[in-house]
This record gives sequence, structure tokens and C-alpha cells, in this order.
Amino acid sequence: MKKYLADLIPDEEIAKWQAGQNILITAPTGSGKSSFILQKLLPIAAAQGKHVLYFCNRKILEEQLVATAPAKLQEFFGDCNGVSEDIMPFLHVATYQYCEAKHCPPELLLKTISEEVSIEPQDILYYVFDECHYFLSDALFNSATNFWTDKFSNKAVDTIRHGKRINVFLTATPEPFEFFFAAFYSSWKMDEQLFTVFKLHRERAILRRELEKNQKIREVGVYLEAKRPASTSTKQTITKREITEQCREIDPYGEALETLQSARAALEFERYPQIVMPNNFSQFVPLYFRSYSEIFEQIQVSSTDEKWLIFVDEERDGIALTAQLNQLTIDTVLLSRTTVGKTKNGRDTFEEITNTGHYSCRVLIATELLDCGVSVVDSAVKHVVISQSRKNTFLQMLGRRRTREGDIVRLYLPCYSPKKIYGKMRQLDFKLQAIAHFALLNETNLVPKRAPTKNSDGKREQPTLSRQQKAQAIQEIFKSQNTALTYLIPLKSGNRNSFEAEQYTQGKGNILEEFSYSKTAFVALLYELSEYSDAVEIYRTTQDPCFYLKRQLSWINKTYDETCWLSYKASRKALLAYLAQEKGNWMTNERQKEFSYQCIELLFNFPVAPQCLLKDKSRFKNPTKPLYAGLNRLNKALAEVNAPYKIIAKQKYMPERMTCWCVIESN
Repeated sequence: MKKYLADLIPDEEIAKWQAGQNILITAPTGSGKSSFILQKLLPIAAAQGKHVLYFCNRKILEEQLVATAPAKLQEFFGDCNGVSEDIMPFLHVATYQYCEAKHCPPELLLKTISEEVSIEPQDILYYVFDECHYFLSDALFNSATNFWTDKFSNKAVDTIRHGKRINVFLTATPEPFEFFFAAFYSSWKMDEQLFTVFKLHRERAILRRELEKNQKIREVGVYLEAKRPASTSTKQTITKREITEQCREIDPYGEALETLQSARAALEFERYPQIVMPNNFSQFVPLYFRSYSEIFEQIQVSSTDEKWLIFVDEERDGIALTAQLNQLTIDTVLLSRTTVGKTKNGRDTFEEITNTGHYSCRVLIATELLDCGVSVVDSAVKHVVISQSRKNTFLQMLGRRRTREGDIVRLYLPCYSPKKIYGKMRQLDFKLQAIAHFALLNETNLVPKRAPTKNSDGKREQPTLSRQQKAQAIQEIFKSQNTALTYLIPLKSGNRNSFEAEQYTQGKGNILEEFSYSKTAFVALLYELSEYSDAVEIYRTTQDPCFYLKRQLSWINKTYDETCWLSYKASRKALLAYLAQEKGNWMTNERQKEFSYQCIELLFNFPVAPQCLLKDKSRFKNPTKPLYAGLNRLNKALAEVNAPYKIIAKQKYMPERMTCWCVIESN
């Protein structure tokens, strides 16, 4: 029997919660979080004449505070049957974005929102922060999340006038929120870590320049020695891979992550429920693909009664796929930050989903816009595609499809290559460097300039960054892809002196000093980098090309199965058909080569080629002189793909005596 939050957190436990405590509730989607608020917290608060202030990231609120009328509450909490209308006025709903836009602390929100009804902070018993991973998961495209970096500590609240409060945090994916809380509500020193990141990056850059310089010198030496007699020994040049390995030993983020993890482990939360609520993904059947062309084919052959929900990592992928499908008259709508605001199709579809949990089109393609606060309950949605490598976002996207008993949903996952994951890590690295440099624009260090004396230590202040580094830092941080890495400081931009005001009015825009780096983006980048780094360590050890796919499957309690590739059946069918055609035919030396080349081509057509062939992939694929696979290697490859055939060798007269091959069925 399924357990819900209201069953696992009894009233006696809630009664123990004290003012000033932080309560963290971790529960999967569909675990009755809304019912817990309506049936547990709200009646307890109302009985004391107190209120519940509920915050969420729902896009349907359009960044506005919502009235507590039952009809409105039903939009957010579903069926409110069983909840007395008398206690509804004690529940208030707001979005995170509303507080950010108004620069209004949570405890003052209800006091300032209405002139008619003023609710004092001490009259609010519970502050409920739903989907609290928002503070970090949205940080890379919403710098306003910095508003929350000092809003949850009772030290930041005037407790003499307002009293201490009970913060209740709800999420299905607590890791990002724990990173956020450790960074801003512990002894972790962000400024120190920023300087460490900058310093180690500089050390790594210097090392790389030295190694590359030595590489060029050695290459010249090797070239000159090649002109000398053969008896003269040549020097071994360092390879690019060796340079990368040596530079990797300097990790700019190791200390920051280690200290942040320690701060996270020391967090003092009251955690509920005490019995862990496992995610149930049994109704999702995973399938794997390499390119959207495979998904395109699957949509075409699937039943027209079955709908598709496709989450794309980048908007451009969604635009291309939407155009292709609509060209074939397959009704497709793209939901992204661009289309929802600017196209009627986007607006209407978004409104339909948020109001009903259904959508009319056959294929709905969405970006991260739909990954939070929206539930799709349409049982016709039989296919879900998630092209997302970040764990938290992946699980939030999967949670949008709410399943009922009897539902079976096909879940399509891309296989991210090592190159793709390394590329994502480089992007994070560039952004972290940009933040570190911008944060240190006006910083100085004490640098030894002369020998110390009795009256002086010989040190002088010197800017941390050179003029060139400062110019480059400003240029990098304000690139279009880095817009969320900075934000305007409201107090500074609203209080310019006469000289600054004149500069601003002359069309020069905001003044540099009015910008701050995004602290939440810095922590979010560290969190994502740690996730990818853990995965890459596994790849370096195993060299498994499916390392990241297997990691994603572990998130949903599934194991890898090679037969789940969309292209597996076709690849296997082609190989077996060829082997059946050759069965029983004795092959001469020349014929063996043709057979070997054809087998290798068919084996590399598998979604994942046999491991015994991968180390020589480039040699097998050489168009001018491809590597020839012998009998033993071919048999190993056939065994890896579970082919019911093997190759034997025997001396035959053809008409001369020679070793011939023959394909036979394996036992």
C-alpha cells in the first residue's frame, strides 16, 4: 500500500517543531505534499489563529501573489475536499519570483501586500518553501535567486519584533538545496574560495604554457636530430595528452568542493520523513538513442492515439524537431521561454497544461520551462524523451509525467559521449573562471617589494588582476551566454551620485560598480561540476562509452540492457542475416578478408560496438588501409553481441592446401 507524507509525519512529530527550526522534507513527486500542507499544517496553524505562507515556483502564478479563494487554491493543490472553507483564509500562496521582484522579505510579505488586511510576521506559524531546489537549479539563468541568500536565517530576521519562525523546505531532490544552504548558512567562506580558484587557475595556466613551450623546443630538437646520422639518439617529445594529465593534477575547485561538502554534512536540519520514501519508477520502461533522427522515426511509426512529451537540452534542438514534425503534419508545439511569451500556440498550450494536466497536440516539446510545478496527468502520453544530463533537472522533468496504476510509459534517454560530458565540464569551467575574475576586479594583495626593515615589512598593495586581465574579465562576464552570472545591486543602482547620474544619462548604461557577481550561480556551477567530475572518474577507470547512460539509469533504479537501444534490433538483424548467408561456406584467404571487413562494419553499426574492437576503432575505420580482424578477434566480438554463430578454421585443398574459415552455429 502506498504511503503518503500525511501518513508518515504524524501530528505528534509536527507538535515538536520549534520556532527557529529548519525542517527539510524530502519526498518524491506524487507523495501527497499538497495534502500534507492542507490537511496537516493548515489546521494546526488555524487552530492557533496563525497563518501558513506557502512559496512555490509555479509559472501559472505569473509571478503574482494569489488570493486564498478556494477556487484559486484548487489550481495549486488539486482537490480541496475535506478542508474546511473556514480555515482557507489562513493559507497564502506566493511565488519566489514575486518576492524577488518586490525585494520583499518573506516575513513582511503579508504585511505589505494589502492595505485592507495586514498580517503581522508573528502571526505566521509556518513558512513553506516548496520545490526548494529552485534556489540553485534556476541560478544559471535567473540571477534573482541571490535574493534568497540571507532570507532563511533567523539572524537575518528582526526576531525581537517578528519572532523566530519555522521554515519548512519541500523537495524531491534535496542535494542542490543542501549545497545552497551550506554555502550561505554555514561558516563556508565564499570570498576565500573565489581567490583560491583564481590562484590555482593561474598556476595551471602557467604550467600549461611551460609544458607547451618545452614541447615545441623538444619538437625542434627531434627535427634537428633527424637530420643527423641514425646512430644519434632522439629526444622523446611530451604529448598533448601528457600535458593535459599533468595540468589536471592542479584542481582549482578541489578545495572549494571539499570544504563545501564538509559544510553540507554539518547542516542542522530536522529531516522528514524518518522512513525514506523511495521513488517509484517501475512504470517507466527505458530505451536508449544516439540522435534525434531515431526519435523522429519512432514518432512516425507509433500509434496516432499516443502522445509524446519531449524535453530538449537546448531550444535550437526543439525548434528543429518541431519544424520537421509539423512539416509532416504531425501536430507539434514547442514550449520555451521564447514561445510561451511570444506565440499564441505556446501560450494556449501552456495554459491548457497548467489548468488541466492535458495537452491537445500529439507531440509537446519543452525546455526547462516545464521542469517544475506542472503536472501532466494525460494517460495518452505514452512516450517521454529526456535529453538532460543534470541529475536534478532530469528527475524534475521525469516527475512532470504523473503516472496512475496501470500506466506504462516509454522513457527515451540519449547516450552522452565522453566528449560531450567533457565539453559540458569545460563550459562550467569557463563560467567559474569568469565569476572568479569579475569578483576580484577591485581586490588587492600585499606583495613583497623590498627587504623588510624594523619599520616596514617591505610589502605593498598590488591589484590582484592586471589591466589586461581586468579588461578580459569584464568582456567575458558580459557575454550573452553569461548574462545570469551578474546582477544589478538595487541599492547602488538606485542611489547614484551626481557624477554617476550624469554618466548614466549620457547613454553609457549602468556603472560597473553597480553590478555584483551571482553567488548562487557560483555555487550552482560548483555543484554541477562535482556531479560531472564523479562520472568522469568512472569513465577514466573503466573506459566504458556508456558510462553516463548507466549513471542516469541508476538515478531511476534501472540497470543497463544492451537490447534496449532503439537501433539494436536492426543492427543485430543485419549481422545475423549476413552470418546466416555465409554459414557453411568455406572461405579462402582472399574471401576471409572480405568477410572480416564486412563483419567489422556490421559490428560497428551496433549502438555500442564490442569492447574487444573499440581500442582499435580508428584503425578499423581507416579508409585507405583498414585493420584486418583475425578469427579469434571476430569470435570474441560475436560472443560479446551474443550472436548464435562462430567461425572455425580448417585445412582445405582449394585446390591448394590452405587454412579456410567457415561460419557455423554455436552451441
